[in-house]
Amino acid sequence: MEALDAYEVLSSAKPEELKHPCESLDYANHVVKTTMMGYPQLAADSLLNPDLIGRLADIVGSIVRQLNLIFMEAKWVGRKREDVIVQRGRAYDVLLEIAINLFGLEREWVGFTERDVEDSLKIIRNTLSAWESTEREERGSAEIAKAVVRLKIEDMKKVMRGDPKGVKSMVAVMGENVEKKLDERNIMLSFLDALKEEIQGNIYYVMSKKGMCRFGNDYALGLRWLRRLGYVQVSTNPVLAAIAY
Repeated sequence: MEALDAYEVLSSAKPEELKHPCESLDYANHVVKTTMMGYPQLAADSLLNPDLIGRLADIVGSIVRQLNLIFMEAKWVGRKREDVIVQRGRAYDVLLEIAINLFGLEREWVGFTERDVEDSLKIIRNTLSAWESTEREERGSAEIAKAVVRLKIEDMKKVMRGDPKGVKSMVAVMGENVEKKLDERNIMLSFLDALKEEIQGNIYYVMSKKGMCRFGNDYALGLRWLRRLGYVQVSTNPVLAAIAY
């Protein structure tokens, strides 16, 4: 299946309805189930929890072991290509989201140690690289990996895309910068490396980290990216803004 097909399948895939209460067995199982239901961002955010300080890498390792069985299932069991694309795409997506969360300031707000972050990122990087290699061995190219990264960058470019004056948002420019640094031979890790540089080299990230200022955003679109720079959601309503701040 060509790259365009993988992109179209992932961009049109619909999430399942979330169950309440959830039926997860533990943190790792919750992340995997939520991801496969179509909510990788929500799944990744569930790990931003102070209860996981000192345990994060172990849980990420458990998540990877479960996701790896799902990712490799296509090699052992005959599955519809569309199902393989969706499952693998969501597996890629949640690991990217966990890594990006650990690049941003949330890791400090939660209180994760450097060991938590470094060990977790090492597991994620090794896994993403192995999955991409598996794709290339199977089909000659990593089309699902490319489609997932393309969707991520497109999400960044959405912010202020319709501005009548043609002004680009900071998040959109960050997305363009990341896109320029992608290595087609190593799409996943080049994406992570470029995005880490964009986030941690951003002036707002630096100012937030140093405690020089607090930044607020009253525009919902793009907040997921801005919060990694230290932004919080606020409202143009002064009372609500004060509460949010």
